[in-house]
Amino acid sequence: MQIVYSSYKRNGSYFCKEMSMKIHTNVMMLILIPFLLIGCSGKCVADGVEKPAEAKLQEQTMTDEQQIIAEFEKFQQAMIDKDTAYLRTCLGKKVRHMSGKVETTDDWLAEVESGVMNYYSYKIKNARVSISGDTATLDCDTELNAKVYGMKGVWTLPSHSTYKKTTGGWKMTPAEF
Repeated sequence: MQIVYSSYKRNGSYFCKEMSMKIHTNVMMLILIPFLLIGCSGKCVADGVEKPAEAKLQEQTMTDEQQIIAEFEKFQQAMIDKDTAYLRTCLGKKVRHMSGKVETTDDWLAEVESGVMNYYSYKIKNARVSISGDTATLDCDTELNAKVYGMKGVWTLPSHSTYKKTTGGWKMTPAEF
């Protein structure tokens, strides 16, 4: 039996042409949730360190370039989520704004936490990854939807970030100004 995800929904029920039967939303969830839980609960041991199965699978299937871009996306999402603890691990002592203004990381993170800086979404365009041994750079244009200092807009910003390959994968390294 095949479930087609391009099926349509009407009155809380999914209709699949291939199945020629109606599947209620609750039944669909009862079918899918156990498979999701089974897929997410496994563990793998690599290099003497236990890692979640999905993390190990992701490492095996992602290229270095994809891992680096994923790290950059994690940073962008942390800005949206106001995850200042994670942001702090990626930043040096100072940050540079698109205007060229340089301020301390502590001051910028306080602005993120207080809502002076609000980030809503991002799109990465023209990503270019360069790898040399265990170091890499990512240059791209980041379309950022944000409200900063009271001004809401979508800005396309040239972005440059550096990465170091560790036993845990590629990690963003702090930029210094």
